[in-house]
Amino acid sequence: MALQLESARFRGDPVLERIRAADTTAYLKYGQSGEHIKAVQFALIDLGNPSYALPSGATGFFGTETSNAVKKFKQDEALTPADPVVGVGTIARLDGKWALPNADRDEWLSWSTRPIPEFNFSPTACSSASPSGWSGTASRRRYGAPSACTTRTCGATG
Repeated sequence: MALQLESARFRGDPVLERIRAADTTAYLKYGQSGEHIKAVQFALIDLGNPSYALPSGATGFFGTETSNAVKKFKQDEALTPADPVVGVGTIARLDGKWALPNADRDEWLSWSTRPIPEFNFSPTACSSASPSGWSGTASRRRYGAPSACTTRTCGATG
């Protein structure tokens, strides 16, 4: 029986599950793109290590930024070879980081506080973009934090 991914972040992704099962044809490398790459990018970003930062964000494209982040992660975790390829060892180690006790809760919290570009409204545009007066990230709306738009022009109460 092949080992399966444990974290909610990776579990069920067919490409990542194939990598975990040692299917070398599924390894992630430079030039590829897809949701599975975006999942790995978010996992690296959410670890919070500045060395794994992706200035362009999780784009779903395995480019230079992702290559550098993967190499640095593999070096820090003593995985060999420290190349820019996401193989069995890399996906298993990343999965383990997010499969720890409470990791699903922590993962949910990271998603709930991550800015969602589609919902980032500027305070000057709140009257047209958000009739209820909310502005900022989706997490502000979720947790009821005060709106950045404090003027009465858009009907917000602050």
